[in-house]
Amino acid sequence: MRLNRATAALALAATVAAGYAVAQAIFPTPSGQTTAQGTVNMCPTMSGTFVACGMPGAMPLSVAIQQASPVPVAPSAYPASSLPVTNSATGTTAAVVATLPANANRTTYICGFSMTATATAATAGAATVAGTLGGTLNFVEGVGATGTSGAQVTNQSFTPCVPASAINTAIVVTSFAAGTGGIAAVAAWGYQL
Repeated sequence: MRLNRATAALALAATVAAGYAVAQAIFPTPSGQTTAQGTVNMCPTMSGTFVACGMPGAMPLSVAIQQASPVPVAPSAYPASSLPVTNSATGTTAAVVATLPANANRTTYICGFSMTATATAATAGAATVAGTLGGTLNFVEGVGATGTSGAQVTNQSFTPCVPASAINTAIVVTSFAAGTGGIAAVAAWGYQL
């Protein structure tokens, strides 16, 4: 069966729209036509051509090219129609709080947090994430000793992101109190849907 030019152009457009090509026997490269046996994953380049994935100039398969722009754009990490939210706070000797706000018409989700703390003496204690579905989440946060171990970092990512217990409920991330000579920071991020 012979394909006419319009059918071939439509097939090529579908391949380009998909972002990469698979199982082509002949594919264009910057140096011309190359024959490949078996399956070859082709990735787009910044110039709009395709090369074998992993070759110099190939964009990762996770990068999408928007039709309105030749500039590659990473796909959004947030669900469609969601509103990203972040909050951070700093403090000294007492507990530090970062709050992802409530929204009257949406549920807040936490996708992660980071806590950094140092004080005169190294210690550890309970950090919490409150307002989440199923109740408060508890974590152990380390506090490093200034001048010896340095600041300790506690990072937590949630996959999937954890929802608040109800619509219009804030999610509150609270660090352990660093203590004498303390310096601490807390950051939280998520979205509302």
